[in-house]
Amino acid sequence: MTADGTAFLSSLLTSTTSDRAMQAAVDHVVASLGCDVSWTGEIEDDGHLHIRAHTGLRTTEMPAQWRLAVGEGIGGRAAALGITQQSSNYLHDSRRVPAKKMIDDEGIAAVLVAPLKSAGSTVGVLYAGQRGPRTWELGDIATLESAAHHLSVRFEQLGRITRTESELRGHTRRLVAADSALRSSTELVEALASADSIKAALELTAAVLNLRVELSDGSHQRLTAGPAEELCRGTEASTALGGSSSLFIRLRAAGEEISPADPPIRLALNALRLQVLRLREREMTREEMRGDLLERLLTGRFTDAEAVRRRLALIGLPRLAESSRVAVVDSDAAIEAHASRFVDDVRATFPQSLASHRGTILVLVLATTESEESVSRRLTELIGREEARRSVPKLIAGMGRRATTPHEIALSFNEARAAHSVAHSAESESRND
Repeated sequence: MTADGTAFLSSLLTSTTSDRAMQAAVDHVVASLGCDVSWTGEIEDDGHLHIRAHTGLRTTEMPAQWRLAVGEGIGGRAAALGITQQSSNYLHDSRRVPAKKMIDDEGIAAVLVAPLKSAGSTVGVLYAGQRGPRTWELGDIATLESAAHHLSVRFEQLGRITRTESELRGHTRRLVAADSALRSSTELVEALASADSIKAALELTAAVLNLRVELSDGSHQRLTAGPAEELCRGTEASTALGGSSSLFIRLRAAGEEISPADPPIRLALNALRLQVLRLREREMTREEMRGDLLERLLTGRFTDAEAVRRRLALIGLPRLAESSRVAVVDSDAAIEAHASRFVDDVRATFPQSLASHRGTILVLVLATTESEESVSRRLTELIGREEARRSVPKLIAGMGRRATTPHEIALSFNEARAAHSVAHSAESESRND
């Protein structure tokens, strides 16, 4: 191999882009063939050849505007057939096309064109041009085809490098995302231990993972947290809550895609599931204790007041044994026991309270030292909010005396029922009138 050929191969190997490789090729063609001009034509999306690299051109019009359809002219035929084409006197060649004016302006009279290939397809052509007639020798053709071959090989290498780099960037992004998700899931597992309610556990998961979290029975969403539903149109992952529950947890993506197979997602789902089961079991135990305890309090069927006080303290309601009032409110099908927003509002207003549905009434035991008027006013506001929110008929309430011992709660309950009955009778009479 000549020194010029060695330099050409060295230039190709150090070219990091296809444009640089093509420029090295056209410079080599002019030097090795002793021709006046060389250029490359690359097939672009419009199906035409466009100049990408050139040397020896005199005008600015040709490199900027030259374009040739695949199959037309000498260069277009070389691209379409994948075979080297030549013309010793292009000025009188029948294959000339309307682009000949730019060729004429350059004074090019003879051309030799070899195809450039990559991944088995022709991607362009490599030209050698002479200002004046020239008979191309076999050695000229071999030199041009050799340059085209080496340039095509470099195209293949650069293509593989580009694809490899793209795949590497993709793997790196996924690795970074997985590492970030795993850290978030680990933080979530640690944080969930401090969640003291199911709603708090869902909100914590949504905040840490930036996902919408739903606790659903398939037809109704019982609890949700995170982005609005209309923003979440991506993939989702879900798991059944298990045990005796028909509920399941679903995670929905608002932005990046998630996969149920991803370890961080599985970890988050299972951690949330375990915490929800734990909190649910705790709430069920509390409610069972509250139900049994509330029955005793409302009927007065207990002998050991101190034992009652200990049980109230165990479920976090010690003040009920010291100062409380019983209220009775209408109950209807729109108010679900221990899960309605009304009961939630009551518990938000009166943090230490017990609630239970007994037939057609909702019984509330409220820990408070306020006067009857103050408690009645606050309860009336809650009832008004519930009526407006659910569009239910007017709800009637009755209030009992203040109880300062566990046994007095039964007396307060009896008074609340009586007051509720009187209020109902008065309401019925006013409607009849």
